[in-house]
Amino acid sequence: MGVDRINQRALQTAKPVRQLAPTVFMAYASHNFDAVKTAIKDGCNVIVWAFVDFVLDETALEEKGVIKTTLDIPRLEKFINHLDSDGHDNVIHLISVGGWNGDHLDTRLTAEKWYSAFQDSIGHIFHGIDWDLEGNDDLLSQFNTFTPECLQLMGEISILAKSGTCVIPS
Repeated sequence: MGVDRINQRALQTAKPVRQLAPTVFMAYASHNFDAVKTAIKDGCNVIVWAFVDFVLDETALEEKGVIKTTLDIPRLEKFINHLDSDGHDNVIHLISVGGWNGDHLDTRLTAEKWYSAFQDSIGHIFHGIDWDLEGNDDLLSQFNTFTPECLQLMGEISILAKSGTCVIPS
């Protein structure tokens, strides 16, 4: 699938791009929806949901990426839609990729394939991506090194995402 076609689909499926407010109150969230409601009522206008990993599906016949998370995605989508309909549609919802001990991007896949996996699974729920790739507690882990290829791939995915979502580097 070409970049232009992915960008067209992104515009059709992603949540609308919103401008960040002059003052940003950001909160990281996972499973405590009541705390998120309280934070929003207290003025929080950017919620970063934690975390997802972009993982290569090595069992597939054709190399493809999958998005893995411990978040209850159907419940989260319903919660965000409820917030929107409850008058909180000015809140920006980002998904954080990585986190401490999280996988780095597998460079065997192209940016187009990774972005397609993101769009197909959860891209319609969030306004954008928060790149939060970090290190690992295991000093010998491959994820304590940021390769130029990984950084290039993050940049290429960010370029693909720019037409339909926002991208925030942590």
